[in-house]
Amino acid sequence: MSTSYQFDHLVLLVGTNPLPNYIVAKYFILNNNSPFQIHLICSRRNESIGQQGTLNIAQNLKNVLTKEFPEQIIKLSVELNDASDAQSIFQDMGKLDSFLQNHNSSWHLNYTGGTKSMAVHVHRYMNQRKDQLRSLTFSYLDSRSMQLKFDDSTLHAPVDMLHPQLNIELDSLLLLHGYQKVGDYRLPKESEVWGCIEKTQRAQLYEYKLKYLAQDQNPELEEVKNYISNHFSGALSVDINCLAESLTKHGFWLEWYIYDTLEKLKELSSYKDLYQLHINIKAIKAPQNDIISGNTGIKEKEFEIDVLLLKGYQLWNISCGKNDEKELKYKAIEAIHRAMQMGGEEARAVLACLLNGKRRDAFKNDIVNITGNISGNFELIDVVDLTQPGQLEKILQQLIF
Repeated sequence: MSTSYQFDHLVLLVGTNPLPNYIVAKYFILNNNSPFQIHLICSRRNESIGQQGTLNIAQNLKNVLTKEFPEQIIKLSVELNDASDAQSIFQDMGKLDSFLQNHNSSWHLNYTGGTKSMAVHVHRYMNQRKDQLRSLTFSYLDSRSMQLKFDDSTLHAPVDMLHPQLNIELDSLLLLHGYQKVGDYRLPKESEVWGCIEKTQRAQLYEYKLKYLAQDQNPELEEVKNYISNHFSGALSVDINCLAESLTKHGFWLEWYIYDTLEKLKELSSYKDLYQLHINIKAIKAPQNDIISGNTGIKEKEFEIDVLLLKGYQLWNISCGKNDEKELKYKAIEAIHRAMQMGGEEARAVLACLLNGKRRDAFKNDIVNITGNISGNFELIDVVDLTQPGQLEKILQQLIF
């Protein structure tokens, strides 16, 4: 993170996922030797060609960056009328000509975002003006290696972008996509009780539950109440009935089991500052983005995330469920959708559930066939993984840490 750069103008292409733009902008703001202007290139809504437009997304990006770096000059410089047409892109990019006429200026284009056509033709447009500038460089954020790579590798070596300095806060991540946490949201009571008891007490209750699951059984409600009363004898300052119901009827115990396991692995990591962990998030469209979706007349609904882990800017969305396959398929599809929506290609989705291990392969194949998910960004944790001693830690260690 100590490499320094020198340019006056940074050009970013804004597509449907602004997270890579945020990370790239933040990296250069922290590492540029002098102030520079950021030019956001987005697309306008054009119903005649079915183009939804990314102006709102560009505005979200500008708002988040301005809040974090108030001294930074950020402009919505170009709105493309047709983000797939070379001639139209070149014509609209002419709005940058007044800036490019300064022969003493240095420019950098990061072409990670936007459509492939935007990347190709904006790159070409800028390159054609290279001779009239003091300098012009290019880069992109590689989603596979999580590295910032430069077209001219002799100038700058690839940069690892998973770094605590580039972490993004949950509120900023949501706002990038036009969402915000529900301000007055409280955890469901059956989940809240788990957060009110000691971690060691939660661990004892997980162990009790998992012993039954290993035998393909579920303890009766009264039996659980008796167990809690006998083993904790007044040590719990929560509603025992509610806690017992959560352990038998609801899935909230599983969310907390996953959360506690992740927190343990995080604390053991040599890079624990890289990780952020959240449980039971509820988000809704921010007021300025509470818009009608398409022409359906239906506003986007709020959504919930069971467990969320951020590894730098890489997102892990972990959804928890029981063993009803119809419900689990919905949860898996929703988890994949939200992971990709909020985190892009680098994001991963995990479904932790009580599905019988024999159905594992068939279930995963169904999800792949339904979603077309072949990039390996979905993982299933079944009841066998949960009940075998040490298996859950091993899986999460390999997947994330």
